[in-house]
Amino acid sequence: MLSAIAGSRSLTGEIAAASREQARGIEKVTIALSHMDEVTQLNAALVEAAAAASSS
Repeated sequence: MLSAIAGSRSLTGEIAAASREQARGIEKVTIALSHMDEVTQLNAALVEAAAAASSS
């Protein structure tokens, strides 16, 4: 019985560690997507400015 409890506790600890690692990975992906969004918006503004300059 005690070994089953110890095993369950060990698995719970491993799951918690994996969850923290996954959360860190998701945070990095979120940051990368935010940067990509910023660059996309900047590129759109530059294209719009270039189009306006070429039409005048």
